Amino acid sequence: MSLNLRFWQMNENSIMPIDEKPIKLWNFNFILLWQGLLISEVGDIIYDIALSFYVLAQTGSTLMMSYMLAATVLPRVLLSPFAGIIADKSDKISIIVIADLVRGVAILIIGLLGLFGHLQIWMLFIAGIIMGVGQSFFSPTINAVLPDVAHRSKLMAANAAFSLVQALSSILGYFGGGLLYAWLGAFILFILNGVSYLISAVSELYLTLNPKTDDLETVLKSEPKNELIIKTNISREFIDLLKSVWRQPGLRYLLISNALLNYFSFLGLTLILPYFESKKEWGATYYGITMGVFTLGTILGLLLLTKYTIAHKYRARSYVVAAALFSVLLAPAAFISNFWVLVVPIFMAGFCSAVSIVIERNALLSSIVPDSRAKVFGIWSAISSVLTPIGMISAGVLAQYFKLQNLISFVFGILALIILTLSFNADFMNFLNGKDEILEI
Repeated sequence: MSLNLRFWQMNENSIMPIDEKPIKLWNFNFILLWQGLLISEVGDIIYDIALSFYVLAQTGSTLMMSYMLAATVLPRVLLSPFAGIIADKSDKISIIVIADLVRGVAILIIGLLGLFGHLQIWMLFIAGIIMGVGQSFFSPTINAVLPDVAHRSKLMAANAAFSLVQALSSILGYFGGGLLYAWLGAFILFILNGVSYLISAVSELYLTLNPKTDDLETVLKSEPKNELIIKTNISREFIDLLKSVWRQPGLRYLLISNALLNYFSFLGLTLILPYFESKKEWGATYYGITMGVFTLGTILGLLLLTKYTIAHKYRARSYVVAAALFSVLLAPAAFISNFWVLVVPIFMAGFCSAVSIVIERNALLSSIVPDSRAKVFGIWSAISSVLTPIGMISAGVLAQYFKLQNLISFVFGILALIILTLSFNADFMNFLNGKDEILEI
């Protein structure tokens, strides 16, 4: 489908009727989506902590732990583009509910099997694959739904508030997950996570989407009929979509850069958990506190971005500075032996992460029409994450030969260099700034 998207470069205030009442961000649908996602995300993080520390405790192998994490990510990489296309043709609310329901049942079964002494490692691999499949449908669909429950004039604030869900869930999940793992063990946490998914699925049943009755519908109707091509073959549509996305220089470089950044980020982050496990006086409890502090920094950044908007001309530079500082702050962290000193750069890195995430998401959402959002976010998720499972496995392999502290510092140092290199790419910077680029998707 080829659509002229100059409409999206209009000033946000210029598309609002003068006599219209002030539009609220926190309407019933937005609150419902927000709290449903929060419940789901908290349980997800608790599960990740329980899974990782359980596998390390049972096998003593960082490599096995990385395989387990990669098993969850790989289906997301392979299925996300097709899941996005299916989501655009289907009832999005049903997809969100089913994805949460299936994941909840799977993890609940794992917890009960463990509780009664029947859990085996291969079962965790199967559960990981189910989790990945569910996430591959859930993620692009939930991203596509966001603009349908928030007005365009509130989209920047909605993005920040939506990201705030992930930050709050990280606070609750990491703080709670580390402590609860030490107190209750992995199996009870698996059960709690399964229940959280089921609660989220029930709450999402009451979600309704806004009809497309605003200016965008007028723009769509004004397009030449021969440009609105309806395809029924999903595989063919995926290929056409990939070619269409690849023709956009700014979006193309953003996808390539994210694939590389995800590789090194997940390589480094995967090493942090076994590093804490290797320091017996820290373990799961201190790991949870550390990641919780990181999320506190993220929340501060997101809260500020719900209140203040970064001007278009400064967004690209803000992204580069924030992402580079994120890496620079984490590179020497593994050499800090005092835990309470360590949390200072961790907190600052969380703040920088928030800034880069919101700028990136806003650049994407503001350039995509509603009927293509899920498709584009699906392919975005796949391409951006294509190297993620390889990064996780690389962490497990390298950890067998090199000291964890040196590896963590090296990986985040490379990450900083990649980010600084991106600042010299004009197409990439213009895309983040939201300059007059016409996307044909």
